[in-house]
Amino acid sequence: MSRGRPKTPASSGPRLAGDDYQHLYTWFHALHLLRDAEGVTRIEFEVRDAGNVDDLVVHRSNRPTMYHQIKFVMSQRELLTHNWFTTVPSGRKSSPLQRLFASFNDLSESNSPAELALWTNRHLASDDPILQHLDSRAAKLGARFFDAGPKSETGKARRAWAQHLGVEQSALTRMMENLRVYPGRGSLDELRRDCGIYMEAVGLRGDVGAVILGSNEIRQLIINGCSAIEPDEMRRLVERLGLSTVSPRATLLIQAIDRKAWPEAAAASVDWVDDFRGNEPRERRQLLDPELWNAKFRPGLEAAVTEIRNQGYTDIRVDGALRLSTGFAAGAALPRAAGLTIAFRDWVSTAEPADFFLGVAEHNVGRGDELAVAICVTGDITNDVLAYIEDAGLPVNSLVAISPSTGASQTAISEEATALGFVYGAFDEIRERSRKRPKLHIFQSCPNGISVFLGHLWNRVPTTQLYDDANSPEGYFPTFLLPS
Repeated sequence: MSRGRPKTPASSGPRLAGDDYQHLYTWFHALHLLRDAEGVTRIEFEVRDAGNVDDLVVHRSNRPTMYHQIKFVMSQRELLTHNWFTTVPSGRKSSPLQRLFASFNDLSESNSPAELALWTNRHLASDDPILQHLDSRAAKLGARFFDAGPKSETGKARRAWAQHLGVEQSALTRMMENLRVYPGRGSLDELRRDCGIYMEAVGLRGDVGAVILGSNEIRQLIINGCSAIEPDEMRRLVERLGLSTVSPRATLLIQAIDRKAWPEAAAASVDWVDDFRGNEPRERRQLLDPELWNAKFRPGLEAAVTEIRNQGYTDIRVDGALRLSTGFAAGAALPRAAGLTIAFRDWVSTAEPADFFLGVAEHNVGRGDELAVAICVTGDITNDVLAYIEDAGLPVNSLVAISPSTGASQTAISEEATALGFVYGAFDEIRERSRKRPKLHIFQSCPNGISVFLGHLWNRVPTTQLYDDANSPEGYFPTFLLPS
C-alpha cells in the first residue's frame, strides 16, 4: 500500500461514504426499537412513497411519524446556508427546499402536518440570516425567524424562500414549523462511536466491530429488498449477530464547553454551552453568571442522574466536553456509595487498581482552619495554588500537594489501573487529612478521568469547594460547592 499525502477521493468515494453514513444512521434508529420507552414501533428505509424524505421513516406510538432526509459531505468547503436550500444541484431539476416543500404537502393531512427532518454533517454558517435562528435543542427555527420584520435580513431571506417556492409566506412558515434541521452531525467516526454508546444503553456490545456488524446488516437488508424493521425482528437480528451483553450502560452527556454531534445517544444530558463566556471551547472557562455553577449546573447534574436511574441504570458512562471541576462534580453526582459504577473514555471504575506510590507534600499557610488540596498529576501546580490562596485570602491552614511519587508529568498516568491506584490512594490521603476540617478546597492538574473517578469516591468528607484554572493572571476561580 502506498503512503504519503492523502489523495483526492475517487468519484465514487463520496457516494460510498454517504451510503455508510446513512446505514449507520439507520442502525442508530433501529436500536430505538429495543427500548419500549422510546415509543418507536417501526422504522422504514429507502421508502418508495415518502417523496424526497425517503431515507428513513421513524414510526412512533406517542408522537407523529418522522420523515428524514440525510445529506453527507466529504469536506466542509461549503457550509450549510439558506442559499444551499434554494440551489438546484447539478443533475437535478429542483432545489432541496422545493423537494422538502413538495414532500411536506404530499405527506401532510388537513389536521396533521407531516414532521420532516434534514440530517447532515455539513457545518452551519453561524451568521446565516435564517439558520442562525435554529434552536439547537429543538432543531427548529425559533420565534426570531417567524417574527422578523420584512425589512430585516431574516425577513428578506424568508420572503426570498417563499418566492423561490412560488407561495405565500404563510405556506412556507407552516412547513418550517414542522421541519427540524440537524447540521454538523459529525464524521463517520463520531457516528460509529455514538452508535456504540447507544448500543451499550440497550444492553448490546458497543465496540467498533459490533457497530460495523449492525450497519452492515442494514446494508444487506436493503440489498435483499427489505425496507422495514419492527421490534421483534430487531430483537431476533441482534440475537443472530451475537451482540447482546450482560448489563446495559447508560450515558450521561455533559455539554459544558462544546456540544456533541449526537446527543441523542445519551440517556440524559445537560447543555450549558451558552452559559459560558467565549465563542470556542478553548475560550469557555468562566460563566456569564458565576452563580450558575451551583444554582443551575449542580441541580442539573443531579436531575440528569435521577432521570438515568429512573430508567433502571446503575452503570453509567460520563461523556462530553468538560473541564476538571465539572468532571469531579459529575463523578460526585454518581457516587460509588450509592451502588453505582461509572466509565469515562476507556476507563471503568470496576477495574482492578494497580499498586501506586504517592508523593505527598504539606505546605503551611496558617490563614485559618480549612484544608486545600492540589492534585498534581500532569503538572506541579503547588506554587500557583499557594499564590491564589494568598491573593484570594482563603482561610486555609495548609496546602497538601498529591502527586505520583515519580513526579508530575504529562505521561505520569496513562492507564486505567494506575489511574485507579492513584485515585484510591489520593482519596484515602485526603479523607484522613481532612478530619475535623470544616471545608476543603480542591485544585487539579490531571487527566479528566482522574477527576471523574475521584468525585465518584467522594463520601464522608467535609464541604468541598472546587476550582478551575482561569488561564489568566488571576490563576483560579471557584466553581462547584459540594455539600458534606
